[in-house]
Amino acid sequence: MMGAPRTRMFLVLTSFKPRYPIINTTRIPQMAQVKRNYDAKSLILAEVIYWVLWIVLLALTAGGMKLLQFIHTGPYPFVNGVLLVIKFGISFYISLLIVAWSLPKPKAGIHKTGSPEVKKWFINFQFAKIWNIPFIKHILFSSFVLRPIFLRACGAKIPFDMAPSAFMRINDPFMIEIGKGAVIGLDCMFAGHTFVGDKLALMKVRVGENCTIGAYSSLTAGATVGNNVVLGRGCTLYPLSKIPDNVKVGHSCHISQGTKIEPGSTIEPYTQT
Repeated sequence: MMGAPRTRMFLVLTSFKPRYPIINTTRIPQMAQVKRNYDAKSLILAEVIYWVLWIVLLALTAGGMKLLQFIHTGPYPFVNGVLLVIKFGISFYISLLIVAWSLPKPKAGIHKTGSPEVKKWFINFQFAKIWNIPFIKHILFSSFVLRPIFLRACGAKIPFDMAPSAFMRINDPFMIEIGKGAVIGLDCMFAGHTFVGDKLALMKVRVGENCTIGAYSSLTAGATVGNNVVLGRGCTLYPLSKIPDNVKVGHSCHISQGTKIEPGSTIEPYTQT
């Protein structure tokens, strides 16, 4: 008798059905299973590039601090410490800009493994691992001046008059275009790359003017959002999906490639296409 309630509870849990159906990812070619071909050589190469970029950054930072020696220190240890932090911060930020601007940016398209464009993307990906370190990223993204200047140096097309969360996530900034007046919510993710079999697809992610992207939403490679669009919390735009102007999308919606949406329409929450 003691086992009966537990048995009923197990049946209830295992027979639970979600409020919305699971997406059939086979409809989306870009979501096809990726052929994993990582090997020790690739991992070692990634590690080497990562640390070489760190060495370059620190070398540039050290040179910048020497150039800032005109900022004189005084007899007070606290003031000296503050000035040292300021000089390091200025030098490190300028070093980030120099490296970001200097790295070759890949072009949009579908590229074979080992092609020059994939190599460019791979190098930029290692650099992104540096500036995505939480402490560095939070300082960069908390400033309405430092953030757009840095992302522009990385290749992004973004304005100064936008309101992104300091906790937004941007992959492949050279594939990101955001219009004026856009509001980007907490922990939104922008990714300009996906895999098509064993090939790398790089596609622009575009957000129009005066848009609101709700918290925890994801915009993937090739996704396009028109002007004056409101995207609810927790939405996902799959590769090559498009939302026209003046559309209101409810929370937790999943929009895939080929979905026909009329301009000015409203999409109910939990809609999946």
